Amino acid sequence: MFNSKVYTPFICKWIMLFALMLAACSSDDGTVRPLASQGGTEEETAYVLSGRIGDDVPKMLREKKADSISGEALIAQPGAIVVVFELDSVTLAKTGRSFTSPIKSEEGLFAFEEIALQSPYVLIENQRSFNSSTCLMCKNRVDWDSVFTDGSNVVYMEVVRAIVDLRKIKKISVNTLTSMKVPLWQKYVAEGMNVAAASDKAESEVLENFGVYENLGAFEEAADENSDLPFLEEIAGDSRPYSAFKIFLDLNKFYDKLLFNSPELISGRGSTVERLYMNTIKMGYYRVGYFAKEKGYGRCTESRENEVQYLDDYDGTPVSIVCRSGKWTIGFKKMDYTKGTMTDPRDGKIYNTVTYDVGGVSQTWMAENLNFSDTSLTADSALKVNLPGHSLCKAYDPECKLYGRYYSWIGAMNIGENDFRIYSVEANGDTLFLEQQCYDAKVKECPDEDYDCMNLQNQIKDHCDTLYTWSREIPGDYEAEKKCVDEKYLECDKNDYECLAKVKTTCDSLYGDKMLPSLDWSYGYVEYMSDKNKDDYQGVCPDGWRIPTADDWRKLLHIMGDAYGVEPLESGVVLYDDYATGFGMEKVVTDMYINEELGWISIDNSWWVRFLVADAAVYSIGFFRENEGLPLNKLGYSDGHEPTFFTPGDNYYSAFVRCIKK
Repeated sequence: MFNSKVYTPFICKWIMLFALMLAACSSDDGTVRPLASQGGTEEETAYVLSGRIGDDVPKMLREKKADSISGEALIAQPGAIVVVFELDSVTLAKTGRSFTSPIKSEEGLFAFEEIALQSPYVLIENQRSFNSSTCLMCKNRVDWDSVFTDGSNVVYMEVVRAIVDLRKIKKISVNTLTSMKVPLWQKYVAEGMNVAAASDKAESEVLENFGVYENLGAFEEAADENSDLPFLEEIAGDSRPYSAFKIFLDLNKFYDKLLFNSPELISGRGSTVERLYMNTIKMGYYRVGYFAKEKGYGRCTESRENEVQYLDDYDGTPVSIVCRSGKWTIGFKKMDYTKGTMTDPRDGKIYNTVTYDVGGVSQTWMAENLNFSDTSLTADSALKVNLPGHSLCKAYDPECKLYGRYYSWIGAMNIGENDFRIYSVEANGDTLFLEQQCYDAKVKECPDEDYDCMNLQNQIKDHCDTLYTWSREIPGDYEAEKKCVDEKYLECDKNDYECLAKVKTTCDSLYGDKMLPSLDWSYGYVEYMSDKNKDDYQGVCPDGWRIPTADDWRKLLHIMGDAYGVEPLESGVVLYDDYATGFGMEKVVTDMYINEELGWISIDNSWWVRFLVADAAVYSIGFFRENEGLPLNKLGYSDGHEPTFFTPGDNYYSAFVRCIKK
C-alpha cells in the first residue's frame, strides 16, 4: 500500500496533470486515439473493447430491515475515466500506449469502438476516491492505493483493474476479483511463468483465499446468471468497511432464518423465487467456506469427510461445521443410522423412517411428522368419532405438507371428549370438577364472523379464568381495611415510615383481597394411560406404530448424546440436521413475506417444536432455542407439564406426533 500526505498545492498539480492527460486522450469529436506509441514495428490489430466496471451482486433473497444499508456494489460512476494500457504479450509490461474513454451509464458500462494494438493483452483501470466526511469506516481499511489530505478531509484512493486477453474475452468485467488477480498474475509472469499459466495460478490463489478450490471461470469475463463468481464478489465487498452494500443474511442470520427449514417452503412460488432462495442458501455456504479458510482449517477433502471444526459466531460462541462432500458446511458429523420408508395403509401416505441401534438400544422412528386426518379411510370406529375437530394445519402449511399435522392430546390419543372429567382436589378435600362449558369454550370454535358466538365464548372464558386460573380471587372488605389503617396510624409517629408501612401490610392481610391457591388439575380418563399400556398405545398412529412416551424421547437424546459426546439434554439440536442424524426435524415458519421483484424476504420461524407423548394429557417434549442469538452448539429441551388446564382437547396448545415402531 502507498500512503502519502498530499496537501493542496500537490492536489492542484495532480488535477492539472490529469486534465492535460484527458485532453491528449480524446479529440473534440469524442473519438478515442492513442496517448503515446513507443517504437515497435509489429503488425497492429484492431479490437473492439467493451464491458463493465463493477461487481456483480448475486440475485438472492435479502432480509429487509429498517436499519439495513441500501445501495449497490462497486460500480464506476458516469463520467469516470477508464484507461486502457497496452501490455507486452510476454512480460505483461506496459508498452507505453494507452487510451481513455468515460463511463457513459449508471451501470458502469464502457466501450472502445476500435483500438489498434500490437499486443492482445491490455490493462484496464479505473480510479475512484472516497472522502472521510462521507465514508466514516474508510480509516479502518489498510490496503488503499493512496491516502492524502484535502483540507480537513482525508481522501482515500483505490484503483480497480483487470488484465484481459482481447482474443478470448469480448465482454469484459472489471471487478474486485480481477483487481485481486492482477498483481499475482504480474508476479508469476515476472518469476518466469508463461502468461496463460500465470493467469490460472493467480485465479487459483485468489479463489483459495475465499476457501474455494474449484475453477469458477475467468474473472474477467462478464458473469452470467449461472456463475458463482458474484458470490465471492459479495463476500469481498462485505469485508470492506466503505462498501455500499452488505450481505443482510450473514452467517448468524442465515442460520437463524433459513437453515433447517423445509426446502418445500419455497416450492410452488415460481422459478424466480426458487432461484433466489437457492442462491441465498448457496451464499451462506460460500461464507462458511470463507470463514473456514480464515480459521485455517484448510480444504475439505475426501480423506477429511465427516471431520468437525468450529467457527466463532458474532458473539464468540462456537458454531459446528462439518466437512461434507468436499465442502465445509454448518452441521454435524454423520452418525450411524438406517433410513427406510413405511406406508400408512389408511391413506397410502409414504413416510421416511430412521432406525438407531447404539449401545444395545434400538429405536425406529418416523422421520417425518404424522399427517393423518381422513377418518373415512380408517376402520377404527373410535377414531372416526374422536379425531375430527382435534387436528389442524397452521400458517404457510395449509395442507400440512411441510410439517405434518398438529393434534390435540385427546385427538392423538383417540380419546373421546366425554370419556374423562377434569377435576381438582381442594385443600379441604372437596373435589372441584371443571365446568363443561369451560371445557367447551376452550375446544369449540365459533363460525367465521359469528360475533355473538365469539362474545359469548369470551364471557365464558373470563368466567372460567376467574374460577380456575390465576385470577381465583376473593374480594376483601375495603371499609374494614380502611378503618383498620385509620385506627392503627394513630399508634405511629407521622414520620415513622416503617411503622406506617407495617400498618398497611397488617390491615391488608386481615381485610384485603385473598387469592386462592392454584389448582392441581387431574384427568380422570379411566385407565386410558396406565403403566401397563403406555408403551403400546397406538392412538392416531398406523398399525404397528404407537405414540412415544417421554422415556422414548429421553432414550433418543441419550443415543444422540453418546454419538456426539455431549450431555443428552444438549443434543437435541442435532435432530435438525437430517443428513447427520436422519431424524428430519424442521423449524416451523410462522410468518413469511417475499417481494419477488425486489428480492426482499421477511421470514419468522420458530425453534420451538413440540411433540405429544403418551404419558399424560398435559405432557409434551419441546425443543427450543435457549436464548436469542444462541447458535448451533446447543438447543434447549424441556419435558414437562403445560401451564394450562385445558391442554388435553385444545387445538391451540396442540403439537406434532412422531410415531415410534412397536
